[in-house]
Amino acid sequence: MSWSFRKRVKIIPGLHLNFSKNGISTSIGGRGGSVTFSKRGTSFNASIPGSGFSNRVFIPDQKPKYDYLPSKPLHVLPDQENLSEADIKGNIFSVDIHEITTADKQGIKEAILLARTQRAELAKDLKDIQSSLSSSKRNLLFSKIFLYGFAFKKFKENIEINISSKLEAISETKKQMQSSYVMLDADFDAEVKSKYVQLIEAFKALRASIKMWDITNSEYNDRVTTRSLHSASISRTEIDLNIKSIPDIKSDLDVMWIQNANGADIYIYPSFIVMCSQSGEIGIIGIEEFIIKAQFTRFVEQDPVPKDARILEYTWFKVNKNGSPDLRFKNNYQIPIVEYTNLSLSSKTGMNEEYEFSNKQLTVAFYNAFLDYQELLAINEGNS
Repeated sequence: MSWSFRKRVKIIPGLHLNFSKNGISTSIGGRGGSVTFSKRGTSFNASIPGSGFSNRVFIPDQKPKYDYLPSKPLHVLPDQENLSEADIKGNIFSVDIHEITTADKQGIKEAILLARTQRAELAKDLKDIQSSLSSSKRNLLFSKIFLYGFAFKKFKENIEINISSKLEAISETKKQMQSSYVMLDADFDAEVKSKYVQLIEAFKALRASIKMWDITNSEYNDRVTTRSLHSASISRTEIDLNIKSIPDIKSDLDVMWIQNANGADIYIYPSFIVMCSQSGEIGIIGIEEFIIKAQFTRFVEQDPVPKDARILEYTWFKVNKNGSPDLRFKNNYQIPIVEYTNLSLSSKTGMNEEYEFSNKQLTVAFYNAFLDYQELLAINEGNS
């Protein structure tokens, strides 16, 4: 009796983005049925492939997509010596990732989770089939060693058939695993595509910043007690940037990845942002709800100064209120005050992250490129 294995798998819905003068629309699904989200509302599309029969139900949406238009001016943070305790932020992190996702991005999240669950189930099946295959190969070997395979030809033939069936099942399971991803593609209006390409290039250039930090905490520092110029103690961790997607989405599009030292990493797609934790939990917000702000900051730097940063002036490790060195400390020494550029990333649903970069020019260029792209999308939405 031959061995058989049939795994019923679900078709993972694809994800298609369309960028035009009328704004962004997002379609989730494939042949036979899909859901399309746009500024005007939600469309439910159903058809019977090959029959010519189809149906479409449209539900209008009265809520505007963009509640604001981004503004470009960069802000200068107060000098550290002028910060008050009320200015200090404390721990800087986003809310629980399960609270991040906006309502119109829930379908994307569910497609990702479905793909992930199916791959995990198929991986387990693959392991079981491979284990069973190893057992069958051992039985075949034993039949040859002890010669009972020659005495009972049918027994040997069944083992060989089983092995062939299991090899076929392994091949099919691997193909199914390769299909268990959310496939993402996009049609860009020429102007939108140009802006997105410029944004990607600015992001790639930003990676050349010698130092990149995730600001995770900012605590008030009593200047009188510590005899120090800075009013805040900053906790920061070096991070990395790269071009890569989350493992669950396959696409030819360039996706911006920002490492997060104390929470979920950030993946910026053309029309949405995914926050993905180390454990695989995800939250998704629309590009229209993503808020980016840039600020120049004066930082009292006690580590080596990055070569691409500008030293504004010098202070002393122990300092008087008037800025002069405190002569009571024999080993007092000078410390540079360096200009860095901070980017804060947030959303109304609870994203709250802050990063610091040593290269002012590259950071400002990325900030402006992002706002140019976001502003064009907002204008197109407004024209629809």
